[in-house]
Formats: sequence, structure tokens, C-alpha cells
Amino acid sequence: MRFRSTFLLPLLLGFGLSAAPASAQKQQAGPGFSLSKDGTLIHKASKTRFPVQLAGFTRARATAFDKKGHDFAISYTQSIAGKPVVARVALIHIEGLKPKEHVLSLKPVIGTYFRDLKLSGVRPQGEGPLVLKGMKPGSGYQARFNARLGRTPYEMSLSAVNFGYWDARLTAAYPSAVAPQAQARIMDLVSQLMTTKPRR
Repeated sequence: MRFRSTFLLPLLLGFGLSAAPASAQKQQAGPGFSLSKDGTLIHKASKTRFPVQLAGFTRARATAFDKKGHDFAISYTQSIAGKPVVARVALIHIEGLKPKEHVLSLKPVIGTYFRDLKLSGVRPQGEGPLVLKGMKPGSGYQARFNARLGRTPYEMSLSAVNFGYWDARLTAAYPSAVAPQAQARIMDLVSQLMTTKPRR
């Protein structure tokens, strides 16, 4: 099975994270980031830029995985059909990690990425190479899952892509009923982020 996507950065969709006001966002710059006058966060190590507003999303928060902020995750929020959607962009560096290995190592714990949702009945839907425009073969891999929130059907995905020095991961969850809208808006967000894609 092969999955196609035009753009990719790792994203985490959840439904329990509220965004801070844009005015507050302009005053925040955690470890590993610099802050421009317009409030854009710039990740120093990868040179990736994260504006306060992007593709209809509002920046929520940045979380460093280490004291220097070298590896990190950053969240954006938006509402679709009255349901809050959070897109979490993360970049990490793990020497020698291949996308398929990255995904397979995390498949057993995919449900833990969405603790706030309390999803049940998580089951594999399929997996295979993720084909990305402009990327070399083997640079991306994805697994997909079905789940439920109460009686509501959900979909989840776990993807990884290698940008050379940087490893990117995508974990996503959204109600099946709004899947097409969610995917389209997320791709719009990612396409704009890709204009300053991670580099070393």
C-alpha cells in the first residue's frame, strides 16, 4: 500500500489544547527559538519559521524536547464544523533513524498521542511508503488506524519523513465525518510551512 501527499511535516491533531491569544504569542520565545517583531517564532537550529497566524490556524504553543530547544513540537489550532483541531509540528534528530523504523517503533503506542480524546477500539487500517513530491524513494512511511470516540468514528495516522539531518513525524486524529476538510486544511498549513522547510 502506498500513500500520496504533496507536503509533509509531522502534525499532531488533538482536541484538548486551547490556543493562547495572538497578543500573548508575540511575547513568547522558548529555548531554541528567536522571536521576530511580527511575532513569528524562528527555530534557530532548523531555520523554520512559525507565524502567529498561518493558513487559518492560530499558533498555540511550542514545546522543547531538550533544554536547548534543538528538538521540539509546535502547535496550531483551528475549528472545523465547531470542532477544535490542533496541528502539532515536531522536528527531531535521531542518528541513523529510517522512516519505516520510526513508524513501526511507535505503532504500539499510537493511542497515547491522543490521551485527551480517550479513543477506543484502535485498530490498524494499513501501512506503506509515503510518496512525497520532490522526496527520494524511502524518505517517508505511514501507518493508518481506525478508532472511536464514544459512538463517533475516528481516523488516525502515524507518518515519518526524513529531511536529511532532521526527522519529521506526523500523528493525526480527527472524526471520520470531517476527514476531507481536516486533511485539506492541514495540507494548506503544511504547504506554507514548507517554504521554510527544515535545513541544517
